[in-house]
Amino acid sequence: MSIESEAIRRFMQQQEQSQQPMSQSDQVIINQLKPDAPGFYVDQYQQAQDAYGQQMMLVEQAQDAIARQQQMFQAPQSPVNPNVQVVEPTQMTVNDKGNIVIY
Repeated sequence: MSIESEAIRRFMQQQEQSQQPMSQSDQVIINQLKPDAPGFYVDQYQQAQDAYGQQMMLVEQAQDAIARQQQMFQAPQSPVNPNVQVVEPTQMTVNDKGNIVIY
């Protein structure tokens, strides 16, 4: 052996000895789920999301139906001047000229 190849071999042995062995706690585990049947596969999370979406759609339809019923039973409002405010009389008196004064 040449001196160069011996030096390279020693260097490689030193590198191998300086490396720490892989610990069992620092490993990487890859779990991959494969469905039994090929094709479309729906997991439980997606089923829960679909059920929630369906329930929210039914709630919105019920709220719309209630709003439509309330609109059907509302009494028609007569047009009122927005500058006029109707209040109950609190105090009523007659002045010296005989006119009714409401406070």
